[in-house]
Amino acid sequence: MAAIAEAKANNTGTGPCDMFSPSGKAVPARWQYQDAVIKGYQAQLAAVCRQFATCVYDNGALYGVRVTADDLAPDGEHLSIAGHQTSRPRMEGLRLRLLIAPRPRVGLQDEPVAWAEAAR
Repeated sequence: MAAIAEAKANNTGTGPCDMFSPSGKAVPARWQYQDAVIKGYQAQLAAVCRQFATCVYDNGALYGVRVTADDLAPDGEHLSIAGHQTSRPRMEGLRLRLLIAPRPRVGLQDEPVAWAEAAR
């Protein structure tokens, strides 16, 4: 991200999500904070998914993909075409898991009940 001027500018400041200080230096504590937040989101996704037999969660498949500046779009927030190629092997595995995932046996009328149970 530091190699992409627009991305660095968009992530520079004093807020908890700013990866770089106003002087442009990386702030490791903020990188660690964002890492913890993302891992927390993933844990919640996994916990909810475990409650449903037909749920397929990717276990954060893309989170471990090592990307370079070439893999990011100019905004540094999205993958470039090269980045999609870099992430493709992990996405292929997920696609195959989704294709063989069990299908729900309940009708749409039963979905609110499942969501209510998950909210408890």
